[in-house]
Amino acid sequence: MPSTWSDWIKPLLLVAFLVYIAIKVPVFFSANNLVSVLSQGAVIGVASIGMTMVIMAGEIDISVGGMA
Repeated sequence: MPSTWSDWIKPLLLVAFLVYIAIKVPVFFSANNLVSVLSQGAVIGVASIGMTMVIMAGEIDISVGGMA
């Protein structure tokens, strides 16, 4: 299938946005900010992995029908 401009527009917009942010906010790509973002995301990541394991094991029913 031939590649069109619509295949590339989202990645190009993302790169353009990241370059704009890097110019406007120099501390955005700093090591301190990266560590902060990763440490905040780790809590959500661990919780979501735990919830996924419980749901996959079939120990919980998250459907609305199970509440009736």
